[in-house]
Amino acid sequence: MEIIFVLNRYALQPRNLIMMQPFKSALAIFSLLCIVACQTSTGNPPTTKKNAAKIMARKKEKTGYDGTLQPDSSVFKKHVQSLKKFAAANGYSTQYAMVIDLGLHSGAKRFFMVRLSDGKALHAGLVTHGSSPSVLQPGERAYSNVEGSLCSSLGRYKIGISYQGTFGLAYKMHGLDTSNNHAFARAVVLHSHECVPDIETEDAICQSWGCPTISPAFLQTISSYIDKSSRPVLMEIYDSNK
Repeated sequence: MEIIFVLNRYALQPRNLIMMQPFKSALAIFSLLCIVACQTSTGNPPTTKKNAAKIMARKKEKTGYDGTLQPDSSVFKKHVQSLKKFAAANGYSTQYAMVIDLGLHSGAKRFFMVRLSDGKALHAGLVTHGSSPSVLQPGERAYSNVEGSLCSSLGRYKIGISYQGTFGLAYKMHGLDTSNNHAFARAVVLHSHECVPDIETEDAICQSWGCPTISPAFLQTISSYIDKSSRPVLMEIYDSNK
């Protein structure tokens, strides 16, 4: 304490203020070096866009998930435009439709409620992939239209009537293509389950027995569009990697 007092008294004398400036500059440089050293030793370098991009790239390489939605891709736009024309030509709702890209990682939001007039994705959520007689490993894909396969079926669907099923609110689904025309007989329906999270995750989510299963909260969001529509709403399931 005595040494500190002497130094402070010395520094406060007007004729010594200028002499203290080099000392203050050296102290500032020393403090800066300490901060940098601490950041290096703890493995936490300053966050930059470049560092963040590298971290996300490593996550994508490991999991196939990069934390982004892809509703603006050329594949997405192509399917939305095709669905819009099909809806207009066959008496379905030309206001809204649902588009699912099962080619994306299951931990990413890949179920889109779309406004057909401009192709804008109004809402997005997570959705399960069907499994198979044996549960698929993360990244694996299997599709089938055969009863008992437990697989997802690609193609266009008409959303039918709602009912209260095993997991609560659900909607019948009618396959409109040769790739999914057994959906109704297979009891493939749109429903929710608590195993589906509301937020994106790097991990693969639960699998279904062929049904596009979403979270309870997300089903409540999109059910208002289905229930208020004067015409049947379409859904298309596709794989952007095919």
